Amino acid sequence: MIQSVDRSVRILLALQGARRLSLADLAARVELPASTVHGILATLSAHGMVEQEAGSSRYMLGPAVVRLSTVYLDSLEFRSMTGETIVDPALLEGHLIDVARTGIASERDEALLGESGIAAPVFDASGTAVGAIGIVLPSSDWPPSASMHDDVREAARNISRELGAQGWPMYPPAVEPASA
Repeated sequence: MIQSVDRSVRILLALQGARRLSLADLAARVELPASTVHGILATLSAHGMVEQEAGSSRYMLGPAVVRLSTVYLDSLEFRSMTGETIVDPALLEGHLIDVARTGIASERDEALLGESGIAAPVFDASGTAVGAIGIVLPSSDWPPSASMHDDVREAARNISRELGAQGWPMYPPAVEPASA
């Protein structure tokens, strides 16, 4: 085993479990001198694997970790996020029809257990959906209030307007389910 790689992985795993840690706490968790951990953090930081939290001395995982995980997930032929992820075509179709009707998509524990969310699409001047805006909340706070739905819709409408969209939502007025 290569010692420096082992130490780096141990640091990354400690950050995964704790989200944010000070240098002293991280060193204690991985049972290494703070000076050694600091040097490894500097190297990991240079590669985007960790970041120092703005205005604090705590460290957290960086964006390069997400890019690596996305590459792995994209290599899988089929990817169901959790047991709550909609995988039945008929249920998915019904969900999409509801999204087209209301302008709001929702998910409860589908991507990550314990987190749920709602989102609304953002359109550009050509009427193409170019993004979305949403909120994530603890699943224990589900369902979101009607005012949260309204706020997300209004934010998506305003951003779309700034991008030149002529209206919102840009869905067809009536969406018919595909015939079986």
